[in-house]
Amino acid sequence: MADAQRTLRGLVDLGSHVIDLTRHLLGEFASVRGMVHTYIDRRPAGQGSQDKQRVTVDDAAWLEVRLQSGGIGTIEVSRFATGALDDLNIEIYGEKAALMFRLMDANWLYWFDATRSGGPMGGQRGWTRLETVQHYPGATLPPPRSILGWTRTHAENQYVFLKAISEGRAPQPGMLDGLRCQLIMDAAYRSAENGNWVDVPLE
Repeated sequence: MADAQRTLRGLVDLGSHVIDLTRHLLGEFASVRGMVHTYIDRRPAGQGSQDKQRVTVDDAAWLEVRLQSGGIGTIEVSRFATGALDDLNIEIYGEKAALMFRLMDANWLYWFDATRSGGPMGGQRGWTRLETVQHYPGATLPPPRSILGWTRTHAENQYVFLKAISEGRAPQPGMLDGLRCQLIMDAAYRSAENGNWVDVPLE
């Protein structure tokens, strides 16, 4: 019986977006150590089929990452996170500041400034909730009252891509970004085979 291969692995389908965003925010990866897991190892051979075939692709992945900048972090992706819809949660902690972003609460960015004076009894310390609806370069449509979401972000992506093509510029992100993301995922899968850290080539 042949293996049932879904079109995309969990890491490739979901993790590629997180990896690309991490690179955009924090820079290039130096090395990764990964683990992948398949929760449902047999699925129907086709739509409506009663025959089951073995599945060899992952449903979830966990990555430990080291960045070229010296930063260390973790990336987790899963198709089986109970209660999750389209959750994409980013947390970045630095020496002097931190930020948090939740895709399901995309109109706000949470910022912590560790250099801020605590004021009387430390009462001025805490997270600041920043509006993100329309505050990015070149924002025109839709208007700020249109909340962030799938329709808005995908329309913006298409607009930026088509504008770059019409102006004869290379779109950003581009093919090189896709290649580097793929190199990171390849390194993660190699690591998942033996549990060792694997260096990520830049080209």
